[in-house]
Parts: sequence; structure tokens; C-alpha cells
Amino acid sequence: MQRKIVRRNFSKAAAEYNRYAVIQTEVFKEILKRLDLIKNPHPLLDLGCGTAEGMKGYPQSFGIDISFDMCKKAKENLSFTVCAEGEKLPFKNESFKAVISSFSLQWMEVERAIREAHRVLKKDGILILAVPVKGSLEELFNAWQKAFLETKGKKDILFQFPDENKIFETVKENFEIVEAGRKEYILFPERVEEAVKFVTKIGAKNPHRPPLPLKSTVKRFKELFSQNCVIKYKVLFLTAKKV
Repeated sequence: MQRKIVRRNFSKAAAEYNRYAVIQTEVFKEILKRLDLIKNPHPLLDLGCGTAEGMKGYPQSFGIDISFDMCKKAKENLSFTVCAEGEKLPFKNESFKAVISSFSLQWMEVERAIREAHRVLKKDGILILAVPVKGSLEELFNAWQKAFLETKGKKDILFQFPDENKIFETVKENFEIVEAGRKEYILFPERVEEAVKFVTKIGAKNPHRPPLPLKSTVKRFKELFSQNCVIKYKVLFLTAKKV
């Protein structure tokens, strides 16, 4: 995965992120339900905060994101934002009582990011994760891959969502698991163009290459995806404690 491409994609999407992050907003509500069970979660870190739209009730929290433009938007909702990578957190050991991360871990090196979350958490600190896992956007990916193969004669290099078991085992190695579950989120847009916007307009574009001139591929993709136009995410929820 090319980190510069990821950073650029999310920076371009910052202005319209909240409009199209429909599923992401619903998932973050589940994060907040879990966070509300902690009597005093501060100091709190939102890892991969995006625009931090859902953090308005926690203004004294810290937010970190790879995108400078996302951090600028997040300043409207948080007191402290830092543009940095989740695998190299610019904080001292045991700085936070809670670390949350929603729809961002899939863009990081999972093992390194989880170890960093462990490092910056205080003893008995809480980690709350919501991560889209393998099987997410399956219908869209299948339609695109088939269209690419038909028009280009080879398979495209697509984004790979992380494996659910790998995430669970990595967290288990570093934390005590308090709660785990998985939930499916589905949108049924009326048009293919609308469906694609719920992905690309939040910055979730192919991180392996820059955009290519693929008119014939896009035309075939629309034909295929229109047969089952659905945006679906399989989301793993984990709550864990540092012991």
C-alpha cells in the first residue's frame, strides 16, 4: 500500500467526507456506546480521527490522522489534532486512558498500530476498535475485477481488507479482550454512480496505484454492478483492556 496515495486520497475527500460517510457514522455510534461505559475516559485518543464529526461530545480529546486536511476539519470538534501515522504515534508511553479507532485500522499495518496503541495506553486503559474486515465491499470489488479482466485481460490490484482472525489474535496478544462482535452494514443506493460515491467520496480509493484512464472498464463495471448495487461492510468490534 502506498502511504502517499492514501494520504492524498483522504485529504481530497475531507471537504465532503461527512456527507458520504453514512455507514461510518453509524459504526461510530457503536464506538460511542462502548466509550460511554467508561466513567472517565480522558485523556482519550481517536486513532485515525478523520473529521472527528462524532467526537463533538468529547472536545478535550486528542485526534490523530494521516491526512492534514482531515486534521484541519477535526479541529472543529477536538482541542488537539496531530497529523501522523498510527504506526508511529508521537506520544509518550502511558499517555491515555482510552484509545478508540473506527474505520481506520484497515489503512495501517495492523500489528504495529495495535502495539503502538498498547504503548500509549495507561495500565488498565481501554482500546475500542471498529474495523471493516474481509468480505466488505465484496459485490463492488467482484464487479470491478470482472470488468477489469474482461477489458484489460488481467486482474487489477485491489485493496485488501484485513483478516478478522488476525486482528483478534493481535489484540489478544497485547490486551485482555473484554467484548467482541461483528455486525453487517448495508446500503442500497438507487444508482451505481451514487453507490460508488459512498466509497470514493470518503477517500477510500485504490491505494496501490493512481487513477487510470479506464473508460471501457468503468462502462462494463457499471453494467455488472447495477445487477447487485449494494454497499456492504462487515465490521469487527473489539473492546480490550491493557493489563
